[in-house]
Amino acid sequence: MNNKKLFNSKHQAKDGYLKKIFTLLAAFNIRGLKLGMHPKETVMKPMKTKKVKKIVSVVIMAIGLVVLLIGLYARSRVSEARQNVSKSSGLFPSNPVNKGINNALENKISAYDAPVMWTMISGVVILVIGVGSYFRCRR
Repeated sequence: MNNKKLFNSKHQAKDGYLKKIFTLLAAFNIRGLKLGMHPKETVMKPMKTKKVKKIVSVVIMAIGLVVLLIGLYARSRVSEARQNVSKSSGLFPSNPVNKGINNALENKISAYDAPVMWTMISGVVILVIGVGSYFRCRR
């Protein structure tokens, strides 16, 4: 179609409706619809969307890596706390008060096992999602 035919004085009533229709079609990323639209209002270029998707997937990978590293750091801190508790029980191993304190401390430390494990699992899952979306965007 010709631009003059779409937007002349006879079709001014249709002008607003056509622009709205083309804008909606452009929002749904339907390619090749440049009928009577200004070049800046056309559909977003596929190359630009690929770059955006790649950037988003790299950000997701970075978030997954950070969450995984936080989980690994927390696991090392929990194991360090366990070693400190076991070292403190070496001074007076037969003392019943010392055994009660060590059991209480061990129970507090073991409360962190599940959250640390889930942090590491979620970090790996987020990292895998980011890597998968990155390689999916490369095609």
